[in-house]
Amino acid sequence: AVKQWAALRLDVVCIQETHHNHMQHQCLLERDLSQVTRQMHIQGWRVAAHSWSNSVHTAGVLILVRHSLAKALELTPPTPLPHNLAGRFTECTLHWGGHRLHICNAYVPTGTTATAAEAKRELISSILAATTTPRSIADNDTTRIWAGDFNFVEDPDKDSSAGPNGRRGDSSLARLLRTAGPNMVDSHRELHPHRRDYTHLYCAPTHGGSRLDRIYINKEMLPLVCQTEIHFSSPSDPVSYTHLRAHETLMN
Repeated sequence: AVKQWAALRLDVVCIQETHHNHMQHQCLLERDLSQVTRQMHIQGWRVAAHSWSNSVHTAGVLILVRHSLAKALELTPPTPLPHNLAGRFTECTLHWGGHRLHICNAYVPTGTTATAAEAKRELISSILAATTTPRSIADNDTTRIWAGDFNFVEDPDKDSSAGPNGRRGDSSLARLLRTAGPNMVDSHRELHPHRRDYTHLYCAPTHGGSRLDRIYINKEMLPLVCQTEIHFSSPSDPVSYTHLRAHETLMN
């Protein structure tokens, strides 16, 4: 994965499903990352924000930034998360290229139980929605970014091999997301309005895919986006990335 990040010139990396649940896991990741980047003779990344999971079997999110950008991070307290959303959301604020970027990394739960449904609603309606509300004067000129594995599609016709009649359970979450961020737009869909791309591939019961991993940006900042693409380093390891002008690069 690191070779791909380097080849794509990714400066900010948002990762979901780290399965980290304590500091030792994160320290091991940073150690291995440092060793690999030294061997490749490239500038490495450091953890800018994280949220540990309650279990080593699921969740866990973090945001990596290039070492040269560490000084550009704004020191802000993390958003408190309820127990059921541990490892599902993290955020950081970066001053870069003349812009103030508020980057959020979300991992929406899967499952159809009442508990899972409640966690999905809470993550979208409470946590993500709160990030669109200005908390200071500086927030009014902030580029807001939501990167994550949302585990649902907004448009089954274009974002799922199942077609317009597939993934019917996703429609309520799609409406919830639009309500939470009415000014947030899907950067990949805005640049490629008719393209069919998937970030999740499956082979049972039939071969197919869905675009579950997406990067949103507040609409007025959309002109900053110059490129979006989806790459796979393996069938289970998608890389969705968005390039911003002024040498800003985001990936999830």
